[in-house]
Amino acid sequence: MIEINGMQPRDEKRQVAFFTIDSQEFSCGNVPAELTKTHELQAHLEARVDEFKLVISRMEYPESDYLRFQKVDKTELEAMKEWITKGHKNKIQIGLTKAGNPKYGHEVIEKQKLEYKHPKWIGLLAKIESSNVTKEMKDLLKQIVK
Repeated sequence: MIEINGMQPRDEKRQVAFFTIDSQEFSCGNVPAELTKTHELQAHLEARVDEFKLVISRMEYPESDYLRFQKVDKTELEAMKEWITKGHKNKIQIGLTKAGNPKYGHEVIEKQKLEYKHPKWIGLLAKIESSNVTKEMKDLLKQIVK
């Protein structure tokens, strides 16, 4: 389920939707501008929920080799979920056998914490950084914005 947090016009044809999916804040900048009614927007975003979940998972595990789990009957999201369930490990070559064949091991890929920020807040953080105030004041202002 997607919870819409806000909208922002992007240009005459597109708008940006800010939403929460599975407790993760996210946005999509390619939403048709004509979707102005909440139920239309909700339906549009819900139809793309698997796409958003896959993008979020890729951001959380940026070095994943989940595609080796993708089969003809599986989507990329299903392959990613299987890779995570099986320990989020990448297959890596660790040497050669006596016969000269590759020997493989696994490397665990740790989940990265995503700190999504609305573009408006990114701009404010940049202004704080460039302001002419003390370091303590900058740190305090950054905590308020975050």
